[in-house]
Order: sequence, then structure tokens, then C-alpha cells
Amino acid sequence: MVSPASGISLTYRISDRISGVNHRTWSGTAGEKLFLTPAYLEAIEQSGLAGMGYRYVEVFNNSAPAAILYFQLADLTSREMGSFLDLSEYGKVATKAGDIIHKLLFPERKNDGRYILVCGSLLVSGDHGYAVMDHKVLEPLFDLLPGIVEEIRTGLQANSGRVVAVSIKDFYEGDRHPAAQLARHGFRPMVIDPNMILDLDPTWKNWNDYLDAMSSKYRVRANAAMKKLEGVTFRYLEATDIERHSERLESLYMNVQKKAPVRIVRAGINYFISLKKKLGDQFVVRVFEQDQKIIAFTTGFRHGENYDAHFIGIDYDYNRSRALYLNILYDFIREAIASRSRRLIYGRTALEIKSTVGARPHGLTAFLKVTHPVMHKLIGPFVPDAEKEWVMRSPFR
Repeated sequence: MVSPASGISLTYRISDRISGVNHRTWSGTAGEKLFLTPAYLEAIEQSGLAGMGYRYVEVFNNSAPAAILYFQLADLTSREMGSFLDLSEYGKVATKAGDIIHKLLFPERKNDGRYILVCGSLLVSGDHGYAVMDHKVLEPLFDLLPGIVEEIRTGLQANSGRVVAVSIKDFYEGDRHPAAQLARHGFRPMVIDPNMILDLDPTWKNWNDYLDAMSSKYRVRANAAMKKLEGVTFRYLEATDIERHSERLESLYMNVQKKAPVRIVRAGINYFISLKKKLGDQFVVRVFEQDQKIIAFTTGFRHGENYDAHFIGIDYDYNRSRALYLNILYDFIREAIASRSRRLIYGRTALEIKSTVGARPHGLTAFLKVTHPVMHKLIGPFVPDAEKEWVMRSPFR
């Protein structure tokens, strides 16, 4: 793409493996964006996530490195991943209905998958689909993006399947971001749940400093929740520990995943092992144990000034008596303070309870284009253009 007035002339190269890119220039462009670093992207590739494929795009301005784009492909027909519509939490009738809907939309055909193409990540919230060397190329980059999407789509269709939907995600500035111009190419702007982020006061050196900042009501609540953990011990896991406890951890992880009726990607134990091997201390796996039995676990990323809460696992038989979910939120705070982070990024679910520990919403917008005709009719009316209502709490004085 050429923009004569600005002197910008963008070209690009697409690879289907991270080993196919120039690691030095890719790393230089990614900068401090952990979820675009070769180490993290290699960990995802090597973990063998079911039904997943990837595309890496190096963008050049007048032959000089200018930007990178990262795409994930999720095969909705993958037998290993299972149905993307999981209604098992709602009973046998709902489960059967979900299976029928899935088979009608995506009948199994050999070497003919049905993919969602995502610029960004299905595993973490936030704008992890692109990075630029210079912001002057940002607008031309998003002008170029529909053409790149089309090349990936046609290349996939010639080999192993077809793209039924495209999502460009997630942008904090919404309609003020250059990505808003994607609407001209048939993409619908979609307001999604906000990312819940706790800004950590730099004067907080430990858990007690955090408690002291709270109003009396929420301090009493936190202490009551902590009291329920009497007799519970905590420890960090290395890659070999994750392997040794893989069956239990997988079970706890799936307990949480089953609560979500729509599941496009499933991480699993190999993902955690691969991350721990590649990222070392940057990736944290921490377990809650009672009588030497793991009853919950957390995962998270330490990077720069951020601590990103990631996947968790819970034994719901202990959830009420041990206030596990609330204590998991508190434990992330202890970890973030100990890591001297400035921000704790909780992600997009359970908005109200996350606000009770001090997290505040940061709005996100994605852009969606559905190419499957039935899906287009089903999904179109439900694409939200405003954030859903919920009650925001404030625990601090």
C-alpha cells in the first residue's frame, strides 16, 4: 500500500510459524509487549493447542521494518477441542441442543475446517495483535489489514478449510482508534466486556498496606475471607511439578472453563508447561493446598510494570467454605505487590466482584466480520454496541 503524500509505502510478508520471521526485528518491534514476543509465541506453538493455527505478518515501510501483526486461527470443527458451544452446565436438554446447533453450523468434513480468524489473542484480553515501530504507520497499517485478512482467508481455503468469521481485537480507544476505519470494510464495531485493572499504589509494599487503604466494610470482608483459608498452604510450581500434578490441574481448570457456554479455545496443561519452560519466572503457577490436596491454582505473568492474571482452576466443593474465588483475587494482589507491579490486569469476567477488590473497568472494542451466512444472521442482532449494565463497587477510602 502506497501513500505518496506521507512517503509511506507498506509491503508485508506472512509466515505460518514464528521460526519464519526475523526474530531480531520482530522482537524490536514488539518491544515490551510480552504477548507478542517470540518466546511467548513459541510457547503457544509448542504447546499444541487443539484446533489452533497461527499467522505472523512482518510489515515493511520502504523495505525497512515498520510493524508486526499476529493472527490466531481457531478451527470450530476440531474434534480435539470439542464443541465451541458448551451448555452442559444447563442440563441434558440444553447440552443436546448445543451439540445439534454445532453440528448444523459446522458439519465434520475431512480437511475442511471452519475457522475464526483473530488478529490478536483468544487467550488474553487487550491489544495484542499488532505493534508498530513508528505511530505514523498506524493508520496506513489498518488500511492494509483487510487485504492481509483476505490473503490469509484465500490461502486457507485453498488448503484446509474456510474462514467463517474475522475478529480484530481488542482496542481501548474504541472509535478513536485507527482500527475504526475497518467499518468501511464490513467489520461491525463490537463493545465487549471491559478489562478490569487494579492500579497499585506505589506506597503499597505489602498486603497490610493494601488493607489499610480500604474502607472498614471492605477490610472486614477481606479479613473474613482470609480467615477461611486457615490450614490452606500455598506453593509455586515449576514445569516438572505441573507435569506431576497434570491430571488434577487439568480437572480444576476444566471446572472453571465449563462455566462458560461459548469456548473457542482450550488451553490445558501442555500450554502451562510450555509457558513455564519458555518464560521461567515471568510465568507464575501457584497452588492452594489443603491436606496436601490441590484445591485451586492461579497462573499469571510478570512483565514490565504489569502483572496479568491468567487462567485459574477451582475445586467447587471447597469454593464456599474457603471463599476460593475471592481469595484468588486477593492472592493476585499479593503477587502483584510482591512483584512491584504498577498494574494488576484481571481480565474481562466477573466484573462486579473484581471491582470489590479495587479493579476499575477499561472499555474495549473489537471489530467483527461474519462470512458464514447462517452465523451472520444468528450473531448480527446480538453484536453489542454498548457495555452491559453492572454495579461498580469502590472498596477504598
